[in-house]
Amino acid sequence: FIILRAEGLRGCTVSLPERVYWIDANIRADRYPNARTVAEQFEVSERTAFNDMRYMRDRLHAPIAFSERYGGWVY
Repeated sequence: FIILRAEGLRGCTVSLPERVYWIDANIRADRYPNARTVAEQFEVSERTAFNDMRYMRDRLHAPIAFSERYGGWVY
């Protein structure tokens, strides 16, 4: 198992699984995360955040969609 790492909060590193867990928890809590909010939370690029969402959708088969109404991701 390989953990992909990126620079994250307060100089610590945050792994892909940690970001995926956060995205999932925020979708389930109806907080409608998007690439910008993930990037800001974890101090990664918006491209990295978007790739995290694609990983969840394509590899983990999470039924993620973007909601124009809420401006973020939903199940």
